[in-house]
This record gives sequence, C-alpha cells and structure tokens, in this order.
Amino acid sequence: MTFFDNELTLKPSQLGANDALRLCTDTTDIDIIIDLTRHSSPQVRQRALREMCPCRVQKDITAFWNRVFEMLQDTDENVRYQVLHTLCDGSPVHLENEIAEALDVFNRDPSPKIRRQAHRALASYMRTGKWNIL
Repeated sequence: MTFFDNELTLKPSQLGANDALRLCTDTTDIDIIIDLTRHSSPQVRQRALREMCPCRVQKDITAFWNRVFEMLQDTDENVRYQVLHTLCDGSPVHLENEIAEALDVFNRDPSPKIRRQAHRALASYMRTGKWNIL
C-alpha cells in the first residue's frame, strides 16, 4: 500500500478485478500497467499485457520488456499466450537472444495452442531470421 495526501490508497494490482480491468484501458501510465500485470486475476494480467503490446506502445521500455519476460511462466494459459503474442508483435531487435529462448520455452508449453504458435514463430525465425510475425 502507498500513502497519498495522508490517505491510504491501494496499488493498482490490489484493486478489485472490475476496477483493475477498467484502469487497464483508462491509463497510459506504464508503471500502472506493469503493476496491473501482477494482479491476482488472470483476466487483468492479460488485459494489462495487451495494453502494453509493442504495436500500441511503440517504444522500447526496459521495465516493460523485463516484466514480459517475467511472465513467461504465468500459471494462466491465456496470459502466457498473450506473452507469446507480445513477443512476436513488434519486439525490439536487441532482444533477439531472449526472445529465441522464450520461444523455445513456449515450444514446450503444456498448451497445444501455445506450442503451435511458438513452433510457427520458431520456424519463421529459423527460415527468415524474423520472429515478429503477428
């Protein structure tokens, strides 16, 4: 919890799911969005990550990419799929090695949907050197 103007306020990740989902689309503050990716609700984590998609942000923000890589092992399949989508949709070239490793991890994911998409991205990467295929 944080203190603001002598009043106790909740961190974004501590909000109820409905308020957190609303905040995902209402804010442009990257720190708030990153905190929302730590929410207990997988729907909030997925929505926050979708809002951080490189096709929307169009900036190379280190804290953002660090958080995306932290989310590789999320317990929720939909969140992991969103992580994979984020990595394959406009990620910066300087992260090539980390993305290749992440695709390898996703290629062994329990979810057939994630494995299939990771295999597609890896095949593109091996054939053309490009992983930004979404």
